[in-house]
Amino acid sequence: MAVVYNPLSFLIWSLFAPEGAARSLYEKTLGANSPKQLVAEFYWDLINWCRNLMPWKSRKALLLEGRLKQASFDEQLKIFHQSDTELLINEHMLSQEVLHHVFPDCGNLMPQAVKQMNELTPDEFNLLMYRAHWNAVSDYLMQQRSEDILRRLVDYAINYPQGNAIGILLWYIKRNSLPKRLIAPLINSKFKDTVMEALNSYGERQIILSAKEDASLFEAICKKMGEEVYVQKENQRLFDEDLYKIYHVYGGKLDDDVIEYFLSKENVGMAKLIFKWEFLKNNRELNDLQLALVSSSPVLAKEWLKLQTDDDAAAA
Repeated sequence: MAVVYNPLSFLIWSLFAPEGAARSLYEKTLGANSPKQLVAEFYWDLINWCRNLMPWKSRKALLLEGRLKQASFDEQLKIFHQSDTELLINEHMLSQEVLHHVFPDCGNLMPQAVKQMNELTPDEFNLLMYRAHWNAVSDYLMQQRSEDILRRLVDYAINYPQGNAIGILLWYIKRNSLPKRLIAPLINSKFKDTVMEALNSYGERQIILSAKEDASLFEAICKKMGEEVYVQKENQRLFDEDLYKIYHVYGGKLDDDVIEYFLSKENVGMAKLIFKWEFLKNNRELNDLQLALVSSSPVLAKEWLKLQTDDDAAAA
């Protein structure tokens, strides 16, 4: 190994076969913890320490074989602009500093880059929206929610009302509300009604979440609704059996996609109540998707048939 991998021999080898030379040494560092591996690691570190004496082609192959772990900022940057950027990003080879520097040049790989970046600047978040990477925008908002980032989303939604920003913003409001300073511009915009609906949904959500501990406020609100008891469907999904019972007693009914949500989760307790109150009691028929979800689940199919049989027996 001393003959083959001393810096001078390695330099000569790498002039003719840079990738092969780098791969040959690197693979010897991957074995079990043995004296041979420790020697290989010594030569790997030594040659990397001497790499500035090599031509760029040899140095680049050495750094890529080592997944850029020993590459400087300038070396990473140069390799980014000369190599397969998709490989570099998908294999997490670039440092945070380099990712921020090259972010505008990532193109369709921006969503993959975002997943590796601890935090975007407001300008980077803006760029993510202007490049229409909306799934990455919503994913990022689930992790980071600074006021500066949210302000950019609000501004974009107001200035580009035909885009996806308003939909993501409404989704965010329903789950997390917004800082008060950001609500006023929306109330003064064309989205006033939908924003108010989203804020009401957020309020409902907090009441239902707290009702898991004390349902008295939720029951009082249902009672106050009178003949039109309705909770927005995104919040109906938060019901447990006790809250659903209260909702049903005061006349509330579940939306179809909420029923499908509980059936898809094979929530047997909720399914039995849904079968009884939403369908058998109201002579309502399952739609095709609901029927498919029941039929594909042995436990749900059993409960559905059992309730139908019991209902037929009671009617007789």
